[in-house]
Amino acid sequence: MREQSPNHSDPIPNAENWILVSDPFERPKVYRHINPIFKTGTGESGVFIFVSDEHGSAPMLMHNIKEIGPKSDLPQQYMSLYTAPNFRLIIGGEPIDIGTVYQIPPSDDSGFVSVTPFEQLNSSIKDTPMLMNIGVQTPYRLKIEKEPHPGYQDGNPKSFRGILDDAGTLAIKQALSLYDYFQGTP
Repeated sequence: MREQSPNHSDPIPNAENWILVSDPFERPKVYRHINPIFKTGTGESGVFIFVSDEHGSAPMLMHNIKEIGPKSDLPQQYMSLYTAPNFRLIIGGEPIDIGTVYQIPPSDDSGFVSVTPFEQLNSSIKDTPMLMNIGVQTPYRLKIEKEPHPGYQDGNPKSFRGILDDAGTLAIKQALSLYDYFQGTP
């Protein structure tokens, strides 16, 4: 995935925290927060939040965690067969199902990510109003709750749990602000 400087012509809150990862000449434009919601133990992978400038497209959560990804030979058009993990947060003492977290799509020859309608629909955050109340020390869990199809996913995938740090909660709050801004875009 190409990581380039943010597009400062767009009024993004704290623009230095966002990377334009889709082709700037094509719509929708897709931005990714520089900080993951959380990192795995190695610190090289985790769950990231994406926002599209397409009206009505909620922020998306996608991951690059190899241990829970599909087999490497699974073509993009069969991603719907991949059993993706669910992401939950405890907000106000209640576990809230935030959404399903699919793998970050591969970049094209130019290094840009093309987020398909499938990813936009299935990786979109649910319960956006609840996330407005997210605070520090928010517990999370990322877990595959269905039986994985052996033809599309190896073994018994592990789960990840912990506490969101300041960078993770900031990424969510900024994504919601950016989403609200794009809702006003015709």
